[in-house]
Amino acid sequence: MAKERRYCPECNKKVLAEKQSSGFLLHIILIVLSGGLWIPFALLAAMLSPSDWLCPNCGARTKFIW
Repeated sequence: MAKERRYCPECNKKVLAEKQSSGFLLHIILIVLSGGLWIPFALLAAMLSPSDWLCPNCGARTKFIW
């Protein structure tokens, strides 16, 4: 799980937001070991994984801080 300092509009403060990681390295290893047969599963996992940074307190989507 990746973490980054972001702004939560629901909590009205800066939080250490969280984002689910897709296990990129694991997918690369499985693609190599399976001779490419794992590619459809890796693509499916990438499409279905959430890409939003979420507030750990309230679960709302956060915004980038400059």
